Amino acid sequence: MKQNRKSLFGKWFLTYLVFIVISIAFILQIYSVYSSNMKKSLDKLNKSYLSQVKRSLDEQLKNLDITAYTIGLNKNIYTILNYNPQREREDFPQITYNIIENMILYNNTNTFTKEIYLYAIEGNLILSNSALYKEDMLDVFAQSVFNINSDKFKELMGEKYKREIIPLNVLTGMAEHKNRLVYLKSIPFSANKQLGTVIMELDYKKFYEQFEKDVFLDEGSFFIVDSRNVLIYSKGIDGLPVQMKYDDIKEDEIEQIKINGEKMVVYATKSQAFDWKYVRIINESEYYKESNKIKDVFIIMILIFALVSMFLAYIITVKLHKPIKVLVKKLKSPENDNIGNEYDFIEKTIQKNKEFQEKMEKQLSKQENVLKNLTLTKWLRGNYETEEIIYDLLSEYKVNFYGESHQVIIIKINGFVDIEEENPKKMDIELARDIIVNVFKDSTKEYFSINIVKIDKLIACICHFTKEEKKTQIYLMEVLSKSWNSIHDKYGIDLTMSLSNVHNNLMGVSQGYNEALEALTYNHLLGNVAFIEYKDILKSKKNYCYSIENEYKLTNLVKLGKSDEAIILVQGVIKEHTNENFIAVEYIKCLMFDLMGSVLKAVTSEKAVKHMESILPIKRLMKAEDIEAMETVIINVIKQICEFLSQENEEKNNENISNKIKEYIEKNYGNMDLNVSLIADVYEMSPSYISKLYKEEVGDSILNYVNKVRMEASKKLLVRTSDNINVISEKVGYSHSNVFIRMFKKYYGLTPGQYRQLKDN
Repeated sequence: MKQNRKSLFGKWFLTYLVFIVISIAFILQIYSVYSSNMKKSLDKLNKSYLSQVKRSLDEQLKNLDITAYTIGLNKNIYTILNYNPQREREDFPQITYNIIENMILYNNTNTFTKEIYLYAIEGNLILSNSALYKEDMLDVFAQSVFNINSDKFKELMGEKYKREIIPLNVLTGMAEHKNRLVYLKSIPFSANKQLGTVIMELDYKKFYEQFEKDVFLDEGSFFIVDSRNVLIYSKGIDGLPVQMKYDDIKEDEIEQIKINGEKMVVYATKSQAFDWKYVRIINESEYYKESNKIKDVFIIMILIFALVSMFLAYIITVKLHKPIKVLVKKLKSPENDNIGNEYDFIEKTIQKNKEFQEKMEKQLSKQENVLKNLTLTKWLRGNYETEEIIYDLLSEYKVNFYGESHQVIIIKINGFVDIEEENPKKMDIELARDIIVNVFKDSTKEYFSINIVKIDKLIACICHFTKEEKKTQIYLMEVLSKSWNSIHDKYGIDLTMSLSNVHNNLMGVSQGYNEALEALTYNHLLGNVAFIEYKDILKSKKNYCYSIENEYKLTNLVKLGKSDEAIILVQGVIKEHTNENFIAVEYIKCLMFDLMGSVLKAVTSEKAVKHMESILPIKRLMKAEDIEAMETVIINVIKQICEFLSQENEEKNNENISNKIKEYIEKNYGNMDLNVSLIADVYEMSPSYISKLYKEEVGDSILNYVNKVRMEASKKLLVRTSDNINVISEKVGYSHSNVFIRMFKKYYGLTPGQYRQLKDN
């Protein structure tokens, strides 16, 4: 199987690699600490040894200072320093001899001194360990000892020297003086005027042999440099490196620099006797040679450890992964080649199988419940012919029914009521049915064997119990009451429970179901009571009383449009028949249809009949499920019919008003004060309202009709009489003839005079 990044093999192997890397990192950390300590020890050793060299040399150099100070403090020395050939003292030879003896002693007590000289500037004298050289012999001395003439000697020794050790080749500038060192110190020490110079030539062999024979200094280079960047001594190096100037050299500190492209380790320490620095330079690889050897061995060991660990990790991973690989191979489908992480694949496969199994179990359980509910439904509806068939089917679907007696209870959800909750939730019918079933099961399981099935919108319960019927019925009603209160108060579900009679055989269950249904029908009529028993409806009355007087009264009230009085009458009749005893369903329905018939008898006109047919009163009444709903239908029909009849009567009255207005105008058109306001006052209406009624009915205004009647009357007077225009205008109701003439011309296109002339011709 091809491995990938998501594969369990890869993750395991990577985990082992992480542990290996962590182990290597831990080992490297240990090595780093060890290497650091080793380097510190090496640095410490180098510092310690160089410090030892410095202390040894400084002690010898300090002896030179002591010798110079001893010579300078000798009182007899000033006899030499102040020598004057003209005034030479008698004891001068003796003094000279004593000084020479002392100088021999000083020379012998110093390890590094080869010769000691005293130069007197005033008398140009040179006093050595063995002789005195006066001015005339100075040139011989200078040439024989320093290979320079007397003038050069005087120039060099005439300078003031604090206390210095200088290579003679540097002092004289002559290469042949290489490897010769001289110690120079001017005397007296505290006077401003210089009288002479103490000159000590150092024994080169003794000075340098301690460095030449030192094996430790054989590694790398060693040199001594003074503050003037003069190379006092060097081993393994010919000249002073550019980077190694006196001021640039750090003291008592290991420094790594590059010299001629090579990495070097430098350590320097300063002399306590002179302004010198002792410097050791060694190649970095040579300096850390032993450390690097350990490092190389350590790296090889780390590589071997890493390779061996990786190999073992791979072998272990393969061994551990093999069972997983075999299991995955058996579980995966042929087309699913890339499965990623095996654990995830196995987990998903198991989860998928578990879900499939749960799904199948749910389906089987659901199917079993469906078949069980179907069996119970058929049992309730009487679809089985014998008790044996019923018994076999109930046993097959594990329907428990303990006891010889059976009673059917039907539960109907009427609706929902408000309950006091902080966050009330809307509930659908199916959820409400589930709640009822669960509450009912919990409430009855301690007392009865019960089977529950949902049929259409109802819940049917078959309750099984022993033959102690009276006692059991008391318990049953208590349980039902408790269940009803719990469902109603806690969940806000309004419901009705109808109970059948008790039956003592399996075949009687279907009869009990029909009895409970019939009892539930009375609940519809009575308006959603909590409990109703079939035995109670057997006592229902088989008649009702609806007098002819009430029938006539209801019809007349509707005709007159008195809806409020008609509704009160209907409510009174219904209340009279529902307050006390049950009335049989068929009779209460007859009463409702009688009441509706009385209402419809008030409708007589063709227009009203059409309106009545449009509101479907009979159909609406037939759809009503209970007394309250039927009562509501009758009341609404009364309101609608009364409203329509009132409107119809009003329209008829409006038609009479328009005719009366016309009749009044035709009789009083000659009245000059005739106008809309006068007519409105006559019929006790407002001018605007009477104008509106007239226009809606006739389609024209009252004023136009007044003018029209006056014009017709004026035409007749113009033809039939010889009255002048003024008289005729007054007769037809115009106070001014001009208004009459203008109005006449508006209607007929001619003036009254033109009209009369036209008719006469």
